[in-house]
Amino acid sequence: MRAEILTPDELTREDIDTLWDQGVNMDDWDYVVLAPPETITATQRRDEWDGTEYTEWEQQVYEFDRILVGSSSNRWYKATFRGKEYAAGVAYHA
Repeated sequence: MRAEILTPDELTREDIDTLWDQGVNMDDWDYVVLAPPETITATQRRDEWDGTEYTEWEQQVYEFDRILVGSSSNRWYKATFRGKEYAAGVAYHA
């Protein structure tokens, strides 16, 4: 799985406004992780895990999801960023 981590100095005001317009909370954020769009589905399934075994993909996503380590809540969103669809993981600070 490939992903990109973007820090505040790598996003323009237009980038941030575009994410806001899509429902991505960009208030008090530390960094954004851009991952394949299907990451969203796998993280949601993990949150609803019923005790069955993870698929290999879900296990990779679980391990990958742990990259979001802000000091406050973190969240995944579906978003289009610079013309491409992503799962956008946002790490927030308090």
